[in-house]
Amino acid sequence: MTSLSRAQQKYLPYVLAVALFMQILDATILNTALPKMAEALGESPLKMQWAVISYALTLAILLIDSRSYYSSRGRRDDDARCSADFG
Repeated sequence: MTSLSRAQQKYLPYVLAVALFMQILDATILNTALPKMAEALGESPLKMQWAVISYALTLAILLIDSRSYYSSRGRRDDDARCSADFG
């Protein structure tokens, strides 16, 4: 296991907080736009919840895949990059 440098220990919580904020912001935007999307597709907004679920699942799967990609290349300290790529 790789130990984090002092700078990484200092800034990692901030990077993760920003990534989490971006995820929550994206989900909020999607939930806000959902009624208009449902209207344009001629569906009930309650039946369109699959859009939010599929968005969150896709993001989670891509984040896990990107972490395994970077780990297989020997870059174990790229959690911030993975979060930035798909966050």
